[in-house]
Amino acid sequence: MNREAIGAIGVVAGAAGIILTLIYLAIQIRHSKQSMDANTRAMRGQAISDVTQNIQNEMQLILNGQDAATALMKRNLDENLTGRDMLLAESYLTSSFMARRNEFLQHKQGLLDGEVFRSLQHPVVLMLSSASAQRWWA
Repeated sequence: MNREAIGAIGVVAGAAGIILTLIYLAIQIRHSKQSMDANTRAMRGQAISDVTQNIQNEMQLILNGQDAATALMKRNLDENLTGRDMLLAESYLTSSFMARRNEFLQHKQGLLDGEVFRSLQHPVVLMLSSASAQRWWA
């Protein structure tokens, strides 16, 4: 074999190596993207689960404590509240708005679907419908 033949074989081998490397990298990039997509779906699923858990926890507070439900009703009717009722209502509103803030941040980061996030706005509107809740918010 002469030098030119050996050089040609080297060029072909080098080109084949580059092609194989590019194919390998393309496969790795595709696997990485699939993995990232799966992680994103899992994070979105967890965000929805967190939202559901927040709502259940808030409802459980009301259902477990008739006093809290009474305090919230009094607050929404702008009735005078005792110190205990005020504490219960303030605690519930604070807890609820902290959960809504968490949901907003998850939505802003793209972890919570827009449709799900919009469906969560109704409780906020209800909570702020009374004059006393608006004063609390201010």
